[in-house]
Amino acid sequence: MSHAFQSYAPGYNATGLHMYDVTPDDGADLPHGGARAVRINTGGTLTFTSLLGNTETVDVYDGEVITCALKRIFATGTTAMGIRAYV
Repeated sequence: MSHAFQSYAPGYNATGLHMYDVTPDDGADLPHGGARAVRINTGGTLTFTSLLGNTETVDVYDGEVITCALKRIFATGTTAMGIRAYV
């Protein structure tokens, strides 16, 4: 399918071209090589590993968008729900 941005190479600061639901998983990285950002439907805590390899736990709020490139979202330590990834 062609689109308006197909001739552009996506960089780390580019907008997402696709979104998908995330099921937190302690043993598997996110598909598509990671996510540019995630949107949180219902707040809580989010435990993740960034693309640079740092693991963090942060408080997140309803509707918040975390604009950090993520590699994995852990089930352990994550209470936030309705997580959507941007790639």
